[in-house]
Amino acid sequence: MTTRLVEPDVRFESTFRAAMAEFVAEGRAEELRSLPRHESFAAFVHELGEWSQGRALPDGWVPDSTYWLIDDEEFVGNVEIRHCLTDALRLRGGHIGYAVRPTARRRGYGRTALYMALRPCLALGLRHVLVTCDATNEGSRRIIEANSGILEDVVQLPDRPVGTMRYWIDVEAQLQRP
Repeated sequence: MTTRLVEPDVRFESTFRAAMAEFVAEGRAEELRSLPRHESFAAFVHELGEWSQGRALPDGWVPDSTYWLIDDEEFVGNVEIRHCLTDALRLRGGHIGYAVRPTARRRGYGRTALYMALRPCLALGLRHVLVTCDATNEGSRRIIEANSGILEDVVQLPDRPVGTMRYWIDVEAQLQRP
């Protein structure tokens, strides 16, 4: 398995679009991000690059670096690293969000994606990162805990039917683990 994190690139358009169709089929159209409003895939990729530089951000957003998890030249998932936290992100969202396409789940990609995201976090000066998941998301809970996530608390937000588990990861310590 030649799995790596890469910056978004038009050469992965076909497998990215196939993965997005899988997400939409399971009711997760939010994974499309801003893709539907762009005339071309290249414009979408360009916008993701702009966001990572803190330019042309949607209202209320913070700079956000997107990476794609690629295995054997196929898009299998993505990672979003938010460079700083708002009050809302402190409660739900955190520094790192990740998603693995439905047909690639239960193969270790989530754990790998989160681990690989830690180096870019360190490059951004993030020594401790917040990662959150729904209390009912057993897979994400295991992924975060496998990456040395320490549960701080579970918060119940008024607009959410389930609690949000809030974990902290010591980035340097996790990267030093064998």
